[in-house]
Formats: sequence, C-alpha cells, structure tokens
Amino acid sequence: MASLPGKSEPLFLTRLEHNEHKFIERCDGDTDGVVISLRFDSPPKHGGLKRAAMEKRLPFVIDIETWRLVFLSGPEDESFGSDIHTSLAAAVPLPLEPEAFDSQAALEKLVRAAAQAQAGALYAFAPYFQVASLEDPWLEVNLRAIREMRRVAPREPLAAWICVSFQTMMEGVVPYLAERYRRELPAGSVVVLTVSDIRAGERTPEEIATYLNAIESLRANGLHVIADRASEISVPAVASGAAGCMLGNRIYRTAPASPIWENRFNPAIRLRYFDGERVEKVDREKARARAQKGNLDCRYAPEACDAVNADKRRNIEVRLHASHEMRDTLRRAEQLGAVALQQLWKGASLKQLRDFAQALALAEARSQEA
Repeated sequence: MASLPGKSEPLFLTRLEHNEHKFIERCDGDTDGVVISLRFDSPPKHGGLKRAAMEKRLPFVIDIETWRLVFLSGPEDESFGSDIHTSLAAAVPLPLEPEAFDSQAALEKLVRAAAQAQAGALYAFAPYFQVASLEDPWLEVNLRAIREMRRVAPREPLAAWICVSFQTMMEGVVPYLAERYRRELPAGSVVVLTVSDIRAGERTPEEIATYLNAIESLRANGLHVIADRASEISVPAVASGAAGCMLGNRIYRTAPASPIWENRFNPAIRLRYFDGERVEKVDREKARARAQKGNLDCRYAPEACDAVNADKRRNIEVRLHASHEMRDTLRRAEQLGAVALQQLWKGASLKQLRDFAQALALAEARSQEA
C-alpha cells in the first residue's frame, strides 16, 4: 500500500489553470483537491483561487514555483507572466543566484514568505529550485530551506518538492537525491517529484522505467511520492508505488524544463476527453463516436456524467470528467498493482498501453537486480 497516512487510496490533485474559479465552484466530489500556482493567485492580474477553495472547503496545495524565479532578469521582468508579482519574488534579490542565500537572513525571509503563502494548504512546501546534478549549488539551498521551514513553521505539515529535468533523471541522479532528502525530512514525509517532459507517447519504455525507478528510490527511503505532471504515465506510476499525482485537465499535463517558450508559434491546446479505459486523451469527436458505438462511458458516474456530448459551452463538464475519471483510473491502478496491470496491458491494441506494460516489467527487473 503506497497511500498517504490517513488515506486509503491514492491522492489525485487537479492542477488549475489561471482564473479557473468555475472549476472550484462546480466541483462536487470530482477530485481530492486542487493545485493552485501562486502566480495564478497573485494580484494585480490574478487572485481569489485560494479563497474560493477555502470557502468551498476544497483541499488545496499551493505550488510556490520558486524554481521559476531564477529565470527572472530583474524586479520588473514580466517575461513569464505573473511570477514577478508573487510575494516570493518580492522576498528575493533579482536576478537570483544561489549565493544570495549565503545569508541565513535572506533564506529565512524567503521561507517565511513561502510559509505565509501556503497557510491553510494540505502541505507546506519549502522553497525549491531545479537541481541539475549532485554538485549543483541549488541542491544545498533546497536542503537548507527544508531545515529553515522546519524551524520557522514547526506546526505546518512540512513537505518537499524535487524538481529535475528529464536529462538529469536519465543520468540517475534521483536515487542519490532521495538519500539526501531523507536526511532532512521526518520519516514518512510527502515529496512531490517533478520531472520535465514526461509525456506519454513520446517516451520509450526504457525511459518510463527510469522514471518509475526514480519513484521507487524515494519510496525506498521512506518517503511518500506524489507524481507531478507525468501525463498518462501517472497511472503506471501509481501502480508502481506513487502515493498520488498532480495533473491538469488541458495544459499542465507535463512540466517544462524552463519557463522560456522557445517555439515560434503558440498553438492553442485543445481540451480533449479522457478515456480512462484506454488511459488516453482523445479528440471529443472521436470520444462521441466511441460512445455512440457503446465503446466508451464514464465509469465514475455513468448515469450523471454527459461530458462526452458536451459542446464548447459546456467545457467545464469535460474538465470535471477528466478529473473524476483520472482519479478513479488511479484508484483502479493502485488496487490492481504493477504486476496485474502489466498482464492486462501487454496484449493491448493500443501501443501506449503495451509500452506501459513493458516499462513496468523493466522497472521491476531493475529493482530486483539492485
């Protein structure tokens, strides 16, 4: 059982987009909680998401996203939207370098701002920065921030956030990070793992297996792992022992290695329908066709959920469906376990599921060899 203390099933938290107050308003048992990016709750452009969640009594987590502050050139830099307007951006000198925290007072200022921003949340995350290697100076900043959070907010539900690029993960760094973080955290602590560009359909079974082994290394060190933005790979991740996941319904299904948008074009990301049986997002026209043939249904609420027939004026229904269907897909995956899912998927007609089965087998073989 990989569930969190006090919870018998894997935790599913829906990542909200900016100004997604309507999701909070309409949500009624569709998710275990929401993830609110601090920049999406910071005036003057945004605000009110945290207040709406608290009024709804909907559990929430604040992603303070301190890793993005490193990319700001100065206190007037609005290149990445509202990052510059957060209370945490105001707590650090910009541009930001690891040496800024050689001063304990500077670190304390940032940590106190982080604690205040997360008041009332499920977990209180220490400020975190992306780590490129074991020699990366940001790693020591992260570990010191955990110690400082324990000191200044001892009654808060402390948690840690590990953020690495896909390349860093493939270099085998995460198992060593697991040991370092274990020394700083109380036994049984929650750790969120963000690996950039974990995208189903683009990663090989070998690469997915490396991700699953990274999760296993954190578990082996007594930590409860929440997989962040791992696309549909979140499902085998939970079967392999992750205690839950954070995932968006349209965007925020994968994490970027940088907030810098390098594409010349900014394509509109379409809202698609989540098919829990096949563990895939599909175009809504295709989903309707499957439903008409009797090959698709919402297993969470088949009598009440009509999201498959929703037009653009009812997009909120598609978002709510994506949340409750993914949550229930994770629950089934956790109940079946890695071995049973591997057997279920290895002969599937969908290549993505066969890849997941192969990844589960590879991850298990590597664990036994270790």
